Amino acid sequence: MADGLKNIAGTPATVTIGGKEYRLTQWTPELIGEVEEYVVSLRPNPIVKTKEAAGVIDADGKPLFTPKEQQFMISEAIKQTAMMNHSASQEEVSCFMQSYNGSCFLFWAVARTHQPEINSPTTARKTLDLLSKQEMDLLEVDMVRASGMEALGNSPSQTQGEAAETAPE
Repeated sequence: MADGLKNIAGTPATVTIGGKEYRLTQWTPELIGEVEEYVVSLRPNPIVKTKEAAGVIDADGKPLFTPKEQQFMISEAIKQTAMMNHSASQEEVSCFMQSYNGSCFLFWAVARTHQPEINSPTTARKTLDLLSKQEMDLLEVDMVRASGMEALGNSPSQTQGEAAETAPE
C-alpha cells in the first residue's frame, strides 16, 4: 500500500536493556482497550472512600455518623459509582501514557508476549529502572514505533515538536 496504512498497527521492535534483548510486539486494538481499562482502574472508588469516611471516629472513640447516616452515605456512593463514566477520556490516556508509570505499563504490555519474566507492570518497572534518561528516551521511540502512532503522525515527539513550533514567542 502506497499510503502507509499497513503501518498503522506499528512494527515490532527489539531493544537492549542491561545487556538483554527484549522483543516488543505490535500494539493491537485489544492492547489499547487494556490501557483504557487500566487508566479507569486508577480512579478512586467512591464506595471505598465513603466507607472509610463513614467509619471515622472522633477523639472520644465515638462514630461521627449514625448508622442511618452511614447507610445513606454508602447508598449515595453506590449511585455515584453507577453513574460514573467507565471509559477513559483521551486526555486521561494521553497523560498516563506520557508518565513513567505509563511507560512501565506499556513496556510490560509490548514485552510480555516474548519475555514471560516481564509478568506485570511492576516487573517492567524494575527493568526500566536500570535505564538512564537517554536510554529511556530511546526505548520510548521504539515503543512509539511499535504503536504505529508514528505512521499516523500522532507520536508524542511529533506532537511536542509541533507544539514547540507553534508556541508563541
